[in-house]
Amino acid sequence: GAELPAPAGLDAQVVDSLLGPEPFAAYLWKQCDGLVMSWTKRHFLLKDGCLHWSRLPLPTHAPREARLQSCVDFSKTKCRLSVSDKSVTIQPVPGTAWHRTGRHSRAGTRLAIVLSAGDARQAAALEGLARSLRAHMEYGLDLRRRQASVEAQHRDMRLGFKLVPHLAADVGEDGGVTCPICCEEMLGPTACTAACCAPVVQAPCGHHFHAACVRPWARTHSTCPVCRGDWSAAGEA
Repeated sequence: GAELPAPAGLDAQVVDSLLGPEPFAAYLWKQCDGLVMSWTKRHFLLKDGCLHWSRLPLPTHAPREARLQSCVDFSKTKCRLSVSDKSVTIQPVPGTAWHRTGRHSRAGTRLAIVLSAGDARQAAALEGLARSLRAHMEYGLDLRRRQASVEAQHRDMRLGFKLVPHLAADVGEDGGVTCPICCEEMLGPTACTAACCAPVVQAPCGHHFHAACVRPWARTHSTCPVCRGDWSAAGEA
C-alpha cells in the first residue's frame, strides 16, 4: 500500500534528512467538539511528526484514504502536552492556535485534543502514546526549523546574497563592521557570534548584514535598506 505522505508543505529533502521516531498506533477514546461533552473511539497513528486518527484502522504502511483521516501536523503548530493517569491533552502553546490548514475540526482555534483510556489495555496504550507524542512533537519542530533554514538559503540565492565567513581578517584587530539594521558589530573583536546574529551575508550592492536581520526585510523588499540598490536584478543575473 501507499505510504503516508510527508507533512504538507515540507521539502522532501528536509524530511529525508531527519531520522524520525518510530510510528505508534493506539485505539482510544477522544473527546468530541460541541456544547455537550461526549466521547468517541478512534484509531490513532503517530508517524513523521503527525498525529492521524480515523474511525477505521490506520496501518503504518497502508493507510486509508486521506479524506477519511483527521490529522495534526506538529511541524506547523507548536504544542504543549499535559498527561494524567486517565487522559492526555494536546493544545497549542499560549498565544498560538492550530494551523488553519490542519485537517481536523479544531483548525484555526485553540481547542484542546483530549484522549482517554477506557480500560487497563487502553491505559497502557495511552501511556505509550504520551511518550511517543513527545518524540513526534519535537521531531515536528526540528522539521520546521530545518525547513525555515532551507527557505532562507533559497531566498539568499535568489537575491544574490553571499555568506561572509572570513571578512574579520580584512577588518583588522581594532576594527569592526556594524550591521545597518541592528547596529551591532558583525565582524571584528567585538562581533556578536550568537545564533541570533550569525551568519553575516553580503548583498549584491556590497553592503553587509546579519542574515537574521536582513532576511525579514528581504521577504517583502527586493531593494537594499541602505542604498536602495535592486537585489532582484542581481539575483536573476
